[in-house]
Amino acid sequence: MNESTNRNIKMGVLFAVVFCAAFFVTSHLMKGCKGNAKLEAAAEQINQNTPPMIDPETRLDSASVSGDTLRYHFSLPHESLVRKSFDPESAKAFLIDQAQKNYDSQPQMENLRADNVVLHYIYRDGEAQQAFDFTIKPKQK
Repeated sequence: MNESTNRNIKMGVLFAVVFCAAFFVTSHLMKGCKGNAKLEAAAEQINQNTPPMIDPETRLDSASVSGDTLRYHFSLPHESLVRKSFDPESAKAFLIDQAQKNYDSQPQMENLRADNVVLHYIYRDGEAQQAFDFTIKPKQK
């Protein structure tokens, strides 16, 4: 296995952990709230605990809300687009697939799916340059 494949596997596993932890907090906070207040409360709670290093490569900087969209702002502090230390397109493709699978299948995400919450992930490199971003929506039945 080459270094790029190993890094993508590590990113995927770590992303799954981050994704589940973030949504456990989000879904727990959403109980008893209505509308946009749910998302605002979730973002506020996440922001009280930032910026944790999620793994050796990824830091969760903040969460924000815009309408029905919950945004997660991540940094890859050891990576650089300028130095080309990683392939953002490969990372993005892998993470989109993992995020969508988790969102569509995790029971903890049911409240978010029922409310048609859109999830927007924004990744910046270690030099604060946007590396990539993506949006996922609940699977339409």
